[in-house]
Amino acid sequence: MERNILLTLFLCHDVHALYTQPYRLPVFKVQGHRTYTPDVYVVSASTQCLLEIKPYDILQRKADEYLQIARSLHAQALRLEFATEAEIGSDDKRRNVALLQRYLGHEVAADRTIELIQATPIDGCTVEDLMCASGAEAYEILCLIAHRRLFLEMDVPYSRSSVLVSQPRPGFGITYEATFAASRCNAALEEALLGSGPAGKWPPPPQASVRPVDMVRSGFDFVGGFPDKTARRQSRGAGGDRQAQRRRIDAIGSRHALEDVR
Repeated sequence: MERNILLTLFLCHDVHALYTQPYRLPVFKVQGHRTYTPDVYVVSASTQCLLEIKPYDILQRKADEYLQIARSLHAQALRLEFATEAEIGSDDKRRNVALLQRYLGHEVAADRTIELIQATPIDGCTVEDLMCASGAEAYEILCLIAHRRLFLEMDVPYSRSSVLVSQPRPGFGITYEATFAASRCNAALEEALLGSGPAGKWPPPPQASVRPVDMVRSGFDFVGGFPDKTARRQSRGAGGDRQAQRRRIDAIGSRHALEDVR
C-alpha cells in the first residue's frame, strides 16, 4: 500500500517534491513526550504536509492517538494528512499507475519532447492518433506521461485506441488535492482540530479494497524527491511561510539526528 501511494504521489502533476521518512519529530501523547516519524513529507502546489499512510481500519482503531499527534504537530505549525485505500483509487487507476511506473527511469530527448507535446491537441486525442500524427513510439508517449509532460485519463483502462492523452489541462492526470480528499479522513481531521467535529471519529470506511501487491517492483528510488531542476526551483520559491516551515522542520530533524549520534 505504501508503494502504491508513493507511485501515485510521484505521478501527481502538482507535487514538486517528496521525501520518505524525512524527520523524527517530538510529539506529546498521553504517555508523555515521544517522537513521531511521518511516512512522507510532501511539497505540492497547494500545501506542504506530513503524510501518514495507513489502512483505514488502523486509522479508525487509533483515531484518538493520531488526533493527539496531529494536534501536537499543529502546535508546531506542521500539517498532518492521511492516505488510505481510497486514495489509491479504482482498479483502472492502479493498473495505469503500475504501467507508468515502468517508464519513470527512462527519458525522451528534449527536442523530441517538445515535438511530441506540440503535436498533442490541447483538448486531447487517442494515443494511436498521436502516434500516427507524430510518428511517435508508444514508449515515448508513456515516458512523457510518466514524467508529467503529457497526461492521460487515469480511471480509464489503457488502450492505444480508446484512452485520451492531452497536454496539461483540468480533468487529466492526478493532482494531490483531488486524490487525497478521497477518503475524507483529512477533512474529518481538520474538523476535529478546529473543534467543529467529533474527536476520534472518522467518516465511513472507503469502498475500495486493495490487494497486497498491485505494483511491479522496479527498484526505483523515491527518496530525495524529483530530480527535475524546475521543480526544485519552484519548491524553494514557494513563499516565505513554506520556507519558514521547512526551516523549522529541518531544525527539529537536525536536532534529533544529533541526539541519535550522541
